[in-house]
This record gives sequence, C-alpha cells and structure tokens, in this order.
Amino acid sequence: MLEGFKRLFSGGSAAAAQGWEGIAPWAESKQYSFRGVQTEGFVIDGRLGTTPWRLEWGPSQRPYIQGQELRLRSELGLASDLQVVVMNRVLQEQMERDVFDQYVEGVQTRIDNQTPPEMRWLVMFPKLPGSDMGPLRDHFVALSSMKGWLQQWLLGPLT
Repeated sequence: MLEGFKRLFSGGSAAAAQGWEGIAPWAESKQYSFRGVQTEGFVIDGRLGTTPWRLEWGPSQRPYIQGQELRLRSELGLASDLQVVVMNRVLQEQMERDVFDQYVEGVQTRIDNQTPPEMRWLVMFPKLPGSDMGPLRDHFVALSSMKGWLQQWLLGPLT
C-alpha cells in the first residue's frame, strides 16, 4: 500500500505511461523527486549534499533550439557575474550566422535584451582556444566572462 501512495504522489505510473520508464525508477532509486509534465517531458528535483538542483526535459525555451531541451539548474554560490557557455560547434556556427544576419546585414548597430543571452555572449566573450579545451576541442566551443574559471572547470572532472 505504501508503494501505491509513493507512485501516486511521485507520478510513477503516469511516468511509465509517458515513456519515462527508465528515468522515473532511476530518480526514485536516488531519492530524487520525479514529476512527469503531461506529454511534454519531466522534472527531477534533487540535492547534491545541501545544494538543491533541478533537471528538466521539455519543449525548448530558446528560439535557436528546435524540439526538446535538457536544462539543469542549481544555485552554486559562484560569482554573480560568471557566465559560461559550452556548446557544440554546429550550434555555435548557426548562432553566429543568425547574429550576423540580424545585426550586420539588417544594419542594426546594437544588440538588445531581446537577443538570447547565449547569442550576446558569443559576441561579447572571447572563445577559449582549442589548446585549452582538451578532448572537447574538436566538437565544442567554450566561452566565459571569466576565462580562468572556465579553464579550471574544463580541466577538472568534466574533461
């Protein structure tokens, strides 16, 4: 009976019906909160030590990503002006073309807050040289408001 209540409140049976058979049990095994979002995706809330995080799979919230998008959010207590972007080269090239088309060919002389932040960052921040990217260099590009922080992060466990 207790398991039935757990499934009812965690969305376990709804999750299985929506195609999340592998994800919902994994989240439950880690004692994370899993919630299916109708037929669109899911939300998992968890903690790493005392730090809460949220993983979301659902319709893209960005105009340059078609279809579904995976988002991971957490308040890490880092510098408030730290901005980091790591993206695949195909997306980077498309976004740079879009920025060029929008602002240079359209003779617009400034980027406003209607432009997605990642597009603004492509213009504002220098790309990390491939020699600093390790094994990520062939397929990804990275940029940041704090180059030293980005270099240290990429040389850590992520690589």
